[in-house]
Amino acid sequence: MIGGPAAVIFGLLGPVAGGFIGAFVAVIAYELYKQTLLGLYEGTPLTERGFDAPLHPDRIWIFQQPIEDECDTDDEIREEIKTTIVHEVAHFFGLDDEYLEDLGY
Repeated sequence: MIGGPAAVIFGLLGPVAGGFIGAFVAVIAYELYKQTLLGLYEGTPLTERGFDAPLHPDRIWIFQQPIEDECDTDDEIREEIKTTIVHEVAHFFGLDDEYLEDLGY
């Protein structure tokens, strides 16, 4: 179902990330080293950056297989992708896991 999740992911990035959309790359991976993670943020959060632009754009990984394993329907997959994207973009803005868990992400 990679076509479906990809459409959901790229449809959400603009509204979630706003004017920062060019600051990171979204990567969809079927499976990466048997990850149990649903997503991963790689980069330097805005709250920790200086004035210089980073050498490489930050990355948001979305892991297809763990999401599909956790969900039973296409609708559940779409909702999990949305939740995962919001979670990973929040890391870009400097929010930590504890705070995100309090918010339900």
